[in-house]
Amino acid sequence: MKTLAKLPRHFIKVHKDEPEVAALQRMPLKSERRRMYLRKLVNEGNYQHNRDVLTTKTGQTIPCRRPSCSSDFDRFIPCEYCLGMYARDCLWKHRKNCQFKPDSQMDENGRHCQGKGGLLLPMSREASEGLKENILSVMHQDEVAVAIRTDDLIMKFGSGLYFQHGHQPHRWQHIRERMRQLGRLMVQLRKSVPLTCFGRLSSSRVF
Repeated sequence: MKTLAKLPRHFIKVHKDEPEVAALQRMPLKSERRRMYLRKLVNEGNYQHNRDVLTTKTGQTIPCRRPSCSSDFDRFIPCEYCLGMYARDCLWKHRKNCQFKPDSQMDENGRHCQGKGGLLLPMSREASEGLKENILSVMHQDEVAVAIRTDDLIMKFGSGLYFQHGHQPHRWQHIRERMRQLGRLMVQLRKSVPLTCFGRLSSSRVF
């Protein structure tokens, strides 16, 4: 991916026919509104790039802040309000003061911000809406959650459990734990075989 030092000039010169860029041009120079709008465009572009990187496992993510201690693909999660990527353990600090957070959310304490951000990352299509809203959105976003997120069989298993028991909120934690059991198994298997998902387990020589 080619980086650009003067992004506003690039937008106006190359993408002037886009509605978003036309809206940017109508805003007063150096205004706060223009600055915020430009930041929104940049975050949206970086977000789409980061999704592609995480899907293909090639390239480099573009976080808003990159910790010097690690550059792992899965250490970063997007903010649900601005789409900026932040390290997992720093996301709550950003979200607390995110300039794009709606006024109606100002009193939130940041609970489950990692889970909600994780829903914006590449995810199996087998995940039902109820599973995402009530199970995955509050799941701790560690390496196990990463293994679960894109595995079709684990998601199909979880969606099946949710279809059966999702109408009983007291069973949600049970569903979450059953999925995490499979996720932990996947993490351990990957240490010994080049396995990406359970769907390919039958073609891999595990035992």
